[in-house]
Amino acid sequence: MSIFQIRLTILVSFLILSINIFSQEITLTKLYADSVKRYNWERGYELQAIVAYNKAVKAVGYVDTISLMRDVGLYQYWFHGVPMETFGVGRSNSVYPVSIHFGGVVMAEVRRTEEDSFEIFMHEEKPNEDPKIGLKNYKSGILYGRQWDQTLSGKILFTGGYAAIDSIYNDTLLVLDPDTYEDVKQIIPRTKFPVKCGSWKYYELNGNLLQEEKYVPCHDD
Repeated sequence: MSIFQIRLTILVSFLILSINIFSQEITLTKLYADSVKRYNWERGYELQAIVAYNKAVKAVGYVDTISLMRDVGLYQYWFHGVPMETFGVGRSNSVYPVSIHFGGVVMAEVRRTEEDSFEIFMHEEKPNEDPKIGLKNYKSGILYGRQWDQTLSGKILFTGGYAAIDSIYNDTLLVLDPDTYEDVKQIIPRTKFPVKCGSWKYYELNGNLLQEEKYVPCHDD
């Protein structure tokens, strides 16, 4: 090994050690987000949205939380163990891996992969109330798998499921023609279509079953 290679190895090892030493995860709480918002409204607003989103995600048993890391005075959001290059509050999820709409109700769209995604919402927390959380799972943009509503404390309000079948339908969209600046129709064929499957059950807050609907068995039934 040459002297240059030895020096390079030492430098890389030092940089990795420095990251491990100086990187620090910030504990995200509503109190922390509120304090940041007093001097940085935009960052505080983002943190408030993330705190609410993380609470909803943890309540349904998902691990898709967002963390905040500080490294030598720099702050960066992390998702699934890697830094997030972009993050969107109130923005379209065609670009951002996580987009959160926040204000009274927190609504989030999360893309784990190109095929696997979900939507989650939670009503605003108020004193002496157990806010409702709703979860929708998607596969390739189509409702798929288990869906359910619950409260923040874990009381199930609804459970159901979707299967995906081949579709004969098309979607018609209006798009802007860049040459004429007129709206033109664009036909997009659907390859799959969601259908209800399994047992759909609706519950009262006390756990009593209100209604049950039976459909064709789901693939995992």
